[in-house]
Amino acid sequence: MLSSNSHIFSRLFRSESLYFVLAFALRAFLSFVGLGDRLENRVEIATPFNSWKRVKEGVALKNAGISPYEGDTVHCNPILLLFFETLTRRGIVITQVVFFMADLLAAHFLAKAVVAFHREELAKEKEAKSSYAKDVEPLLLEGSDSRRIGRIVLITYLFNPLAVLSSVAMTLTTFGNFNIILALFLSISGSKKLCFVVLAFATVTDVYPAVFIVPMLVSMYTEGMLAVALSGLTYIFSTIAFIYFSYIAASDWSFLSNTFGSLFMLSDLTPNIGLFWYYFAETFEHYRLFFLCIFHLSFLTYALPISFCLRDDRFTACFFMLFVIALFKSYPSVCDAAVYSSLLPAFSHLFYYVRYGLPVTCTIVTCSVLSSIMWHLWIEQGSANANFFFAVTLAYAVAQIFLMTGLFYAYVRRRFHLKHGMKMLIDGEEAIPILD
Repeated sequence: MLSSNSHIFSRLFRSESLYFVLAFALRAFLSFVGLGDRLENRVEIATPFNSWKRVKEGVALKNAGISPYEGDTVHCNPILLLFFETLTRRGIVITQVVFFMADLLAAHFLAKAVVAFHREELAKEKEAKSSYAKDVEPLLLEGSDSRRIGRIVLITYLFNPLAVLSSVAMTLTTFGNFNIILALFLSISGSKKLCFVVLAFATVTDVYPAVFIVPMLVSMYTEGMLAVALSGLTYIFSTIAFIYFSYIAASDWSFLSNTFGSLFMLSDLTPNIGLFWYYFAETFEHYRLFFLCIFHLSFLTYALPISFCLRDDRFTACFFMLFVIALFKSYPSVCDAAVYSSLLPAFSHLFYYVRYGLPVTCTIVTCSVLSSIMWHLWIEQGSANANFFFAVTLAYAVAQIFLMTGLFYAYVRRRFHLKHGMKMLIDGEEAIPILD
């Protein structure tokens, strides 16, 4: 009887279609009870650049014959705005279904990408095994884990609260995450030209995915400069083409100032969980341009070091770039963490060396609770001020930094132990490697 029950549970665990049905039902139920309307107004989830409410306003202005880019309300790309204009004519239910399906497809491609990544890592370890130390068997990946880890990542994304909230609130982050995941899948599966086309579209609609071009091009150094140049040109020409299509959809170039311009110049200082809004609300106007350059350059400075350090492992490099995007976006939301948090099981082989796991987890959970409380005290009751809310967002950013650096340290230390062995002795005592 026990073996029969365990066999049933094993089959249920392997039934991916069941997870898709449950994930869709969960999103549909939360939307049905009206949670989406409440989430639309949460600053942790909706920002000026991903808010569905602003998209609806843009569609209404367009239908009224007014350019949605005349004011400073609509920041949605014209291609997406045209898509949503067509979609909303079919009714709110169809629109919600499209958001849910985009999220489910993202989970599917993410799981496939993880399986391909795991098999690629297995092949690398098999090829380099002769150069590894003798006592590193516990550190090596297992071939039977590929599909299991892919399934765990699938479940993690489908039921990740951040992904669920994003799709229920109908934020544009749902489609942004889908574009990023599709680009990662195409890259790891070998469809590189199509990957750069998808990446170009993601860049035109969100800008920040452009940073993935660095690790992807750097990882192609073994294929020769011609392959790198052709891929780079594919990305550049695709980006130009999508910008031109945006011009056709908008009928003029006014969208540039409300999309790229507002993103870089930070024209809307609506509070969010990021670091930009508070600083630029306090800074003097004549220093504004200088600090804008500093903040945006700080985002770019991480791309090259991470890409060159992980030039033989583009998927891992892109994984760390997801952290950088979530940290240094002008208008971030908690939904930006949905992809990298769902990918954590794919890097379970690093958990042995990860530091500060418990404090980081507790900090993120605490910030998730306190952000709503501090916002209520500040905006609704007036018994607090912006410092209270910003302190929570700052703690959340620090927790993400510690999580990223902890995983990066674990990656480097595991690579070190694979070559030099798990136990190193100095004067008869076990040595502990220190990362300088």
